Amino acid sequence: MKSFAGVECMRNRYGRFFFVLLLVILFAFKGISVLAEENGSYLDNLVKEVLENNPDLKKAVQSKGASEHLVLPAGTLPDPDIGFSLSNLRIDDFDFSKEAMTSADIFFIQKFPFPGKLSLKEEIADIRSKQAGMSVSELENMLIYRTRRAYFRYYEVMKFIAITKKTRAILKQFLGVAQQRYTVG
Repeated sequence: MKSFAGVECMRNRYGRFFFVLLLVILFAFKGISVLAEENGSYLDNLVKEVLENNPDLKKAVQSKGASEHLVLPAGTLPDPDIGFSLSNLRIDDFDFSKEAMTSADIFFIQKFPFPGKLSLKEEIADIRSKQAGMSVSELENMLIYRTRRAYFRYYEVMKFIAITKKTRAILKQFLGVAQQRYTVG
């Protein structure tokens, strides 16, 4: 009976040990959430730095600006052609009356597209500009997500390392206590 009571007492010791270990782990996770709130400003600064220094984002912003400037010209008439031509003119005296087929022409040509085509071109350029703006916001969201994910993975690993060190220290203390109790008898 005494050995059975001793085994039950050991179960209670292990039960207490695991209960204490569980409490330590729970308080450690509670500490992680408190520290995460404290480090929120650091994370915000990190996200801000990524958004300011990312070359792909800078390129996308410049592309968006360029596409915005293409909207208005897309709806205008094409450039006119203006010219001057000379034909069958003698070079040695530049006299227009010596040759019967000599001519000097000044011309102005303006192309007029089919009605509605210019407004459609302007609408297409506007849609492309909006699409460029959406790609900028998409890239910003992706960079924010990746930065936060990497930060929290790093943070999680660092906290797990700290928890593991604390747990090892506690286990060493338990080991020392257990060895003392078994050596004393």
